[in-house]
Amino acid sequence: MLLRDVLFDPLAESDCTRSLVFIDACATRFKSVGRDVVSKLAIDELRQFLDVSVYSGIFLSCEPGQKSYPANKHKHGAWTYFLLRALRGGAEEALDRDRYLTDASLRDYLRMEVPRFITRETTFKGVQKPQAIITASNTFAIRQIPQQHVPASPEGDFSAIALTPRKEFFEFVDSKPFKTLPGFARTKGHFVPDRVSDQATAFVRSLVSEQIDEEVQELYNQTKGVFGLKRRDVQQASEGGQGSLDTPYFRFSIDARQNRTRADEWVVLRRLELREGGLERLNDIDATFGGAFDRIVVQTAGDLLEFDDLVDFLEGVVDAHGGDLIEQQNQSRVIYTAPDRTRITFDTRRQRVTLSTGARRRCSELIAKAHAYRFSLTAPSRLLLS
Repeated sequence: MLLRDVLFDPLAESDCTRSLVFIDACATRFKSVGRDVVSKLAIDELRQFLDVSVYSGIFLSCEPGQKSYPANKHKHGAWTYFLLRALRGGAEEALDRDRYLTDASLRDYLRMEVPRFITRETTFKGVQKPQAIITASNTFAIRQIPQQHVPASPEGDFSAIALTPRKEFFEFVDSKPFKTLPGFARTKGHFVPDRVSDQATAFVRSLVSEQIDEEVQELYNQTKGVFGLKRRDVQQASEGGQGSLDTPYFRFSIDARQNRTRADEWVVLRRLELREGGLERLNDIDATFGGAFDRIVVQTAGDLLEFDDLVDFLEGVVDAHGGDLIEQQNQSRVIYTAPDRTRITFDTRRQRVTLSTGARRRCSELIAKAHAYRFSLTAPSRLLLS
């Protein structure tokens, strides 16, 4: 398709005096015409300045010879995602004075954000630089974004955050120095590792295998007694420093390994996932596991809010209700700590939300903590409230 023949020339020859065209494709043989941004104008002058009677703007996703890359996490092309964000008023950085989205401010926003996203968030080796072909006597307004005056949400109202729970579980990660491994001091020829490796994990599992077997066996006996189950109702497995316990109401797993973030430590990871009917037997689960876990983890199927949007929302929560906020942009994590020390971690890279109490508690207590916060749920959840 020759766009000039089927679109650009017919548009120029028509009676249309104002047009905006957005093309997310591999663009070739176009020349960019740049213009200065609006500056040093009073607001009343600005409105008059932007009242251009005739203009044409063609926004292209890339320069000639380049490719347009996808943003899989947003289910869009990278350029289209940022374009829609700006047009909908969700990108404050795309606005000019008096909250106008102009041809120039949109052009500059796309030129900055798209290459930045390709570099930071993808593994593509190519370069994508959006361009704009603009014909107008002056910079013109695409739309003016009204100021958002959002009242402070009630405490615990996180409904601005939409979650699609895919997997939910209780968790506790017990991390200790390598030298505390059972029998480590008596094992000749071994030393504390200085890097993460499969060999170090295999070594950890070999030393704690018997300990893991005993824990799984004890939980098996406890489960049968508390739930009144028969042997055929419970599947038990443990070998090589790993184990699991499956019942009609829950699945428990345990895994010993080297700490993936601290090479000189070893960890035991315990997880408990409720099954259908598990909530109805919550008292029995508490009796079986006691205070074994310190957090609830929700793995989501859909996208969390963008990092900047999460920070904006949580800053409002801090202003309205107190607490602390930590931004870890390099790790794509935002951590909110409520006044009662409950900590909620949003991991936009791993698409998970973790609610932690800082101390091990019964599962019913963790659920009660989680129910102090309400999210917008787009799928059923056993542990969260909508």
